[in-house]
Amino acid sequence: MSASKMSSSRHRNGRPSVRAGIKGVEADTGKVPAAPAAGDLGGGKKDDKPAAAKTDDELKADFAASPKLQAEFADVMDYCAIVRAEAAGKVRVLGQPAAA
Repeated sequence: MSASKMSSSRHRNGRPSVRAGIKGVEADTGKVPAAPAAGDLGGGKKDDKPAAAKTDDELKADFAASPKLQAEFADVMDYCAIVRAEAAGKVRVLGQPAAA
């Protein structure tokens, strides 16, 4: 048997154990849910209005209804300020396109 056939044979024979290991991990962990969208921090009711178009009272209501927002921001005014600054193009969340 030539050297290239031998290494190819060894490579193919090693693959089933790798596949079995991967399937074992998939069976143990199950399906991993997708991460929430970056802008989906509200956690409360869904509406069609973007955060930048909301009034301060609406932003305060979103903040009060969302444990995720409360964990991310120190207080409601910090949340309102960042939403307004993003809308004005003064700040940008890394990994997201700039606000239009």
